[in-house]
Amino acid sequence: MRAVLMGNSWSKRSTVGNFILEETVFNCHDEADLCLRVKRELKGKEIDLINTPDLLSPKISPEDLTKHVENCVRLSAPGPHVFLLVFQPADFTEDYKERLQMVLELFGDPSLDRALVLIMPKDKSSTSIEKYLQHPQLGDIIKKCSGKLLWQNLEHEQLLAAIDTVVKKSMGEDVSREETSVSPSQDEEDKVPANLDPLRGGKAPTEIQEIVLPGEKDNRCPSENV
Repeated sequence: MRAVLMGNSWSKRSTVGNFILEETVFNCHDEADLCLRVKRELKGKEIDLINTPDLLSPKISPEDLTKHVENCVRLSAPGPHVFLLVFQPADFTEDYKERLQMVLELFGDPSLDRALVLIMPKDKSSTSIEKYLQHPQLGDIIKKCSGKLLWQNLEHEQLLAAIDTVVKKSMGEDVSREETSVSPSQDEEDKVPANLDPLRGGKAPTEIQEIVLPGEKDNRCPSENV
């Protein structure tokens, strides 16, 4: 299974990624400027998990955005089975919404049929996702997503089951390269350093080792609580 993490916070995306993998793989504090892929076996199933840079940032130029998506398409070839959208409602703006729609169109999935949204509210007392359906920018996206989960008190098995359900709903049809609006070339692949892609090998420099190698058993960032 190939899953792509997206959202408006690197630390939140990395927290979710580490939670799924049940180990600290992504450094929650040092945001990468390239897509990072980790391959693991979970519950007898192979998973390729791709963490993306902040594709929704208005600071990314259209050219750089296309390059990031091209690299993500390459790392998730022949295409993602599911998009894991990690959002904090308080920080989600109209600009984020427009950028998200643009990115999903580049991936070939503007309908959100293969998307599972994870809501990580700052209000730790939130117990239901229903209240966020009224969010002016995020509500419509939540309604369209194939799966919806609230991060509070989320169990590992519950999240894996939700991901599996989204994949089954889409009948296992991944977003293939033929469906995307971008086509990664060999030149673009060569631009991604091997030390940032654990599947291509290479020795990672000291400052990024904890991104690509297993770390502490605690899979959350120090400031995060499930």
